[in-house]
Amino acid sequence: MKIGRSLGVGAAAGALLLTFPGVLPGAAALADEPLVAIHVGTVLASSSAKPGDATLGAMQSQLERMFRYRSYRLVRRQTRTAGFGRPARFRLPGNRTLVVVPESMEGQQHVVLKVMLDEGGRRLIDSELSVAADGQVLLGGPEHAGGVLIISIGARPIAAATALAGDTVGQAGGKAK
Repeated sequence: MKIGRSLGVGAAAGALLLTFPGVLPGAAALADEPLVAIHVGTVLASSSAKPGDATLGAMQSQLERMFRYRSYRLVRRQTRTAGFGRPARFRLPGNRTLVVVPESMEGQQHVVLKVMLDEGGRRLIDSELSVAADGQVLLGGPEHAGGVLIISIGARPIAAATALAGDTVGQAGGKAK
């Protein structure tokens, strides 16, 4: 089942991925492997009247069109790089884990992802979705801190030479609980 709605947001971060043949078995093969940059944003939506969050940018109007909450606050942005068939794990507020597995490409413009959201060992979401390159899908998630978490997932294919070196995890709008 394919779900979600794409939103064109162009944001890219890159760093040089260094491999050392002989140090890591299969490093040369890994360098040739097609990779996907996966971007996950966690937004806390609530019915309380609070000012808008400037860090949301263009996503703010998309959230307001798709969901009926009075305020939206970006809690965290995270980026991981994964090969096709390899899971990327993201920690979300409330003892939750989002696992995203790039499965395939639909033409040159869409990445097919397997998405699973777990909370304390219980599976909340288990779905497949297609994301436009440099786009994002917004998923209404579980209740959290007097509101609801909305999860933004974006993915785009990248060359191994421009892969992210490690994780780039950033906090926004305060500490996630």
